[in-house]
Amino acid sequence: MNKTDPTSNRANRTAKIFLGVFSLATICGFVFAPAASAHGVGGVQPSNYQTVLAPLSPALKGVRLEPVDLGAQLELTNTGEKSVTVLGYEGEPYLRVGPAGAFRNRLSPATYANRTRNAQGAIPSYADASKPPEWIKISSNNWVRWHDHRAHWMGSQEPPKVRAEPGREQVVQNIRIELLRGKETSIALGAVRWVPGSSILPGLVGALILAAIVAGASRTRRADEVVMAALGLAALGETIHVVGAWNATTANFGSKLGASIYGLGGIAIALVALVWVKRRGATAAAPIVLAAGLFLTLGAGLADITVLSKSQIPSIFSPLVARLTVIFALGLGLGLTLAGALRLNRGQKSQKR
Repeated sequence: MNKTDPTSNRANRTAKIFLGVFSLATICGFVFAPAASAHGVGGVQPSNYQTVLAPLSPALKGVRLEPVDLGAQLELTNTGEKSVTVLGYEGEPYLRVGPAGAFRNRLSPATYANRTRNAQGAIPSYADASKPPEWIKISSNNWVRWHDHRAHWMGSQEPPKVRAEPGREQVVQNIRIELLRGKETSIALGAVRWVPGSSILPGLVGALILAAIVAGASRTRRADEVVMAALGLAALGETIHVVGAWNATTANFGSKLGASIYGLGGIAIALVALVWVKRRGATAAAPIVLAAGLFLTLGAGLADITVLSKSQIPSIFSPLVARLTVIFALGLGLGLTLAGALRLNRGQKSQKR
């Protein structure tokens, strides 16, 4: 007669519920996320386009114009005593910012063209660059951010010269933005540059090697220590990744949370699995280790796989650090998935004896 530990059975059932819930959440996320990931909930996406903007010429005291969110937006700050006006695509007054706050010209065609990153949607007939501006206050801040199609590539595919020479750094389009302060005119010049990315293969090879090390070491007598170390490193690496991405965007809290939800979930389940292994051992905690591995591999690794191949990465840390965090998530996640599956199988065989 086979005897099993009721406590162990309850633990396995609970862990399997965790596995099902997190796996379902991950699958649903990947089904519904693509539409949002291009811009918005998915956060700022890595790319090979670099927006470079020179200082204002002539300089305006207290005024700073700079690209943010990898060129997806421009940010104008004015701490001076006089308002500064940004001219739109037809030379019309578009934005105004100063001590009284930030204003947008209701009649500027740029107001409607800039609603989306790709200038989708019709411009109303009453929007006329030749008419006197009708200012609408949009905030009490002394700064304003907006999509400016002069400062990023709008095409759905790479420009012809990039397709012809994708491995060469080159200017895609020039930038010229004009500002007015009273009778003073200041111009910001810059460029959108194509900066080729790197091969994804070294990162994938590194992740596979790391996965093999974790899976192999988890079959030794020090399995508990190996699995706990892998879980701890995975949680630490993903924390660095989330912090880097969180602080590299100007999005609001809700958007940042949405963009980081998979990473935060990976950190949480890795820590839960770590505690479980510490208390019950790697074999008893195999289902939750498997769940943690799957979530880290899919939600924290594959979800950010483009970090390995793009040159412009939304992170406050160096590109090398950002890429290493993704490699760790992939490698450790896959290794933990294998370790959990092997231990789960081993535990089931032990119960049948």
